[in-house]
Amino acid sequence: MIEFEGLLGLALLGFWLWALLDCIVSPRNEVRNLPKLVWLLLIVLLWVIGATAWVFLGRRPRAQRQSRSPDRDGARRPVRADDLPPAAPAADVGAMTDARSAELDRRIEEWEAQQAAAPDGRGDAGPDEEKWS
Repeated sequence: MIEFEGLLGLALLGFWLWALLDCIVSPRNEVRNLPKLVWLLLIVLLWVIGATAWVFLGRRPRAQRQSRSPDRDGARRPVRADDLPPAAPAADVGAMTDARSAELDRRIEEWEAQQAAAPDGRGDAGPDEEKWS
């Protein structure tokens, strides 16, 4: 077997690895002339010759290959911050004012007074629903 040293050997090793990985990830319907398993064996056993044969005889030409992206309808434009709907300010979402807090505190005190004033200790079953709405 021919031995390669230095940069040429490194380049050929990189080419061989690329061809091997390309054959592995290629869909079966895109492999030409031989079954995919046979191409893998040729690339592994014949090293650079097998990798070269894969490139010229096994792969489909670039124009005939399918896109590997999941979105085949076309490229999407990037989303910018201007495209997003405006977010609601934090103050508008469930904000409780001091007046509302004071009113709720007053209602709790009234309810606790009713509970304490009841002769059996149970008092009213609960605050009137109309008051709390």
